[in-house]
Amino acid sequence: MRRNILDSPIALVLLTCSGWGLCSLSFVGLSRHRGSHALGTVLVELGLMLAGTFCLYWSPYTLRDGVRNDRWPDAAVDPLRQVVDHVAWRWLIAALVVTMLIVMIVKWRQSLYFWEVFFLLQAVTQLSSAFARPRQKPGSWARVDWTKIPPLHSDHWGER
Repeated sequence: MRRNILDSPIALVLLTCSGWGLCSLSFVGLSRHRGSHALGTVLVELGLMLAGTFCLYWSPYTLRDGVRNDRWPDAAVDPLRQVVDHVAWRWLIAALVVTMLIVMIVKWRQSLYFWEVFFLLQAVTQLSSAFARPRQKPGSWARVDWTKIPPLHSDHWGER
């Protein structure tokens, strides 16, 4: 049986990072050729952006699906999950959000910086959601049997 290269979680993480890189490079290229009328160059840059966007969203989706369905053993997922669960990862997300807000305020005419930070933030949050631990199902204390609750009744309905 032939093994697919995308069957490992590390390969999907690397594909997500390469998607971010393609999107970033395409925005740099598009901003450089803003005044130029080279249609071929613009089409290549748009193709890179579409390929990067596809990698940026498809690979974390596949990763999230594989983690939820236990496609990989815990030994393959736990090192990556430890990175995402680390406090520095949350600080990185917070720093990227603050950086994006500062760029929006200070460099509002130069949207290139915003998109660079935006795509990096997308990659980081997609990876953190892919490795998120499943939530605990509520215990018996959280279950409410709505059939045993009596209907609402008031002696004062309709009065003003």
